[in-house]
Amino acid sequence: MINVSEVELNDFLSGASIKTFKRQEIISQPNSIPNEIFFINKGIVRVLISDSEGAEHTIHFALENQFVGVRSKSWGAGTFKQIILPT
Repeated sequence: MINVSEVELNDFLSGASIKTFKRQEIISQPNSIPNEIFFINKGIVRVLISDSEGAEHTIHFALENQFVGVRSKSWGAGTFKQIILPT
């Protein structure tokens, strides 16, 4: 855990916006490169890739009070997406 001051936190959040997503909504579309980082205020996000045969493979669950995002263009032969899960 990294400790940040209130000033640092406010500076970071000054460029942020609040978005609300519905359950099962895809927040990062397949075959696109996400340019956002999400902070999970409430709920769970499932991060998965689909292989060349269309099978989905979960690679991460982002929980409340965690950041999730993608900084890489390449996921091998698969496609990447993030889905809001019911809580």
